[in-house]
Amino acid sequence: MPSPPPATMNRRFFVGAVSRLPTGRTATPPRGPSRSVSSAAIQRKQAFAVGDVDDTIARSMATILSAKVGAPLALGASAPRLETAAGTPLSALADGETLYLDAHGAAPEEAGVPGAAVLFGGLSPEQLATLVLSKGLQATYAGKIYLNGCNTATGAGADTYAFRFQAALALRGVRCIVKGNGGYSQVDGATGHTLVNPPTPVGAQNRTALQDTYRHAGTLKAQVERDMKYVKDNPLAPDFSAKVAAIKQANTDMRTALSTVPGLRAATYLPDKALRPTLPAPVGITHYESANGRYSAVPASVGRSGRTLEQHVQAALASYNSKWKFNPSAASTAAVGVLGGPFASHTARLMAVRWYLRLGPRPPVQLVAVGDQLSAGSSLYGFLKAEYDRWV
Repeated sequence: MPSPPPATMNRRFFVGAVSRLPTGRTATPPRGPSRSVSSAAIQRKQAFAVGDVDDTIARSMATILSAKVGAPLALGASAPRLETAAGTPLSALADGETLYLDAHGAAPEEAGVPGAAVLFGGLSPEQLATLVLSKGLQATYAGKIYLNGCNTATGAGADTYAFRFQAALALRGVRCIVKGNGGYSQVDGATGHTLVNPPTPVGAQNRTALQDTYRHAGTLKAQVERDMKYVKDNPLAPDFSAKVAAIKQANTDMRTALSTVPGLRAATYLPDKALRPTLPAPVGITHYESANGRYSAVPASVGRSGRTLEQHVQAALASYNSKWKFNPSAASTAAVGVLGGPFASHTARLMAVRWYLRLGPRPPVQLVAVGDQLSAGSSLYGFLKAEYDRWV
């Protein structure tokens, strides 16, 4: 299998006011006035930048804090950065509240089509999980973390950055909702909503067309500025009239190019919720990390409690053995011997437990030899049933 192309920094496009035409990542004037949000009318939320805070991140953070969090930045204030935040600010987040993390995503790209992000704000999923915990995120937090950057949900299943981050949190005891962006993204300066460019060949073509248009307009603008300086400094030059005509034509061409930008942008960056998928909070322990650092679903032997069935059976036997027993039944004595012994597989143990608890058929003798079912009123039945319920 050929090695993937090197990860490149995916610059998010931001829609907001600018004073110059950039190349590549473009911030364009908002379509209307910024939305006014009353801090008393919205749920308490938090937003932090992760990694380098360049112009794009600074503007998107300002919009998110105003439109989404309801806490506009003070004039001249810098966007809050999670790595340098004082104390443990995330400890104030309660269930149901959203944490916005805003950063650039870095992902490999092939023919303009991005793959899954490998870094977010320069951090791996595991490093980001460690960071949010170090800043006070509680194990009981059951809200939503939005990884608002390029390609945080691009890819499939366990390959996505969002999944790997959620798995890393689960392994550290935090089970919460995680949301990401399935493609290159930009924040709309008027609404604070995130728009996403689909990670498809068509999406790549549209993004290229938009970027080329901005570059062309930027080239024309630079030409106009050079020619205007020339005619100002050389009013008697023989080509003065030609330069003035060239300025007029370049201005016309630039306006024509920019007039196509709204349509190109609307076709390139979409508001579709499907491009901003949300991963539901895991129930119990639902992921584990293999030796090579990959995440997968937990083995069937691990239940909702996050412990294996064998661990629960041993806990039941420990409770039963610590209890004083008067004339234990032959069925209980035989069951203790079977349940405390080795099993060929998780399936064999599960079938035996369900048989003893009268929840399933007798397992094949080739799988495990069991005796009589337990009486529903017996002590062993009570301990075993309680542990089985915890497992399922």
